Amino acid sequence: MSLSAQQKTPLISVVIPLYNHAAYVEECLDSIRDEDWPRLELLVLNDGSNDDSFVRLQAWVARHGARFENVWIASQTNQGICKTLNRLIAAAKGDFLVIIASDDTLVRGGIRARFEHLQRHPEQLAVFGKVELIGDVGKTMAKIKKSHMNGLRAWRHPHLLERNLLLNWSLAGPILMCRRQAFDEKTGVGLYDGNLAYEDLDMYLRFLSRHVLGFVEQTVGSYRIHGKNFCRDKNRCPPKDESYRIFARHKDHFHGLNRWLVTLLMWKSERGLYERPHLRHVFARQTISVWRRVHHLHLAFRTLFCAD
Repeated sequence: MSLSAQQKTPLISVVIPLYNHAAYVEECLDSIRDEDWPRLELLVLNDGSNDDSFVRLQAWVARHGARFENVWIASQTNQGICKTLNRLIAAAKGDFLVIIASDDTLVRGGIRARFEHLQRHPEQLAVFGKVELIGDVGKTMAKIKKSHMNGLRAWRHPHLLERNLLLNWSLAGPILMCRRQAFDEKTGVGLYDGNLAYEDLDMYLRFLSRHVLGFVEQTVGSYRIHGKNFCRDKNRCPPKDESYRIFARHKDHFHGLNRWLVTLLMWKSERGLYERPHLRHVFARQTISVWRRVHHLHLAFRTLFCAD
């Protein structure tokens, strides 16, 4: 690539919060190295791993670091995913950021597909793509796969994307690309909340409530299902009231039926706050179940009778 062409190609930062993934981190890094985007920056922050993840990272960077325009690696005592991501974002120099966990992988061409989508949609701050599942075969994988596939029809239409994600939360893995300004308090939605145990629901709700999230119908990453995923590790489970607090925070940021839906999701997440199910929780659970069926019938109708 000529110098002039390289200067016109934006630098894209790939940020990785690393935690106890010695068995997977090299495969993750290999997938980033093999991406076809010419200007990549690699940033990895080890969040207090107690295995040899960081040693494997250092050895890999020594062998392959020259592929990247810039490499930044560091280690810290365990701070949690949100604070780790905020530090990575602060260190990144790229105009766009791709976030990937250290046990997941990218699919070649996924960075380019998401970048080109954001170029076509300057009003959007972030975009996600399709994900494939790797790892254990079981109920968890089957459930995520079914939910993800059900969403494809809705994600193609901006007016359905928001409702579908609220009803059928199914975004997992390294599928998100953001503009740098997405993390600015004035031009975007701000940084991750360091008081939360997990990062994705709160951030996606911010994007959805502002209508700045897009979708590209291309597989961009692989999400690994295994026994030590954050959502399956009993030692790292978030507080019982975390989902409730997240929905409560964002309820008034939505409008119309979607505000009512977020209110129901807030009530549904109250289950862990009481010894016995609260009446509101029972009502919300049943109402959302009916709403979800109606939504799926709507999508099926569009599939049969509406041309895209």
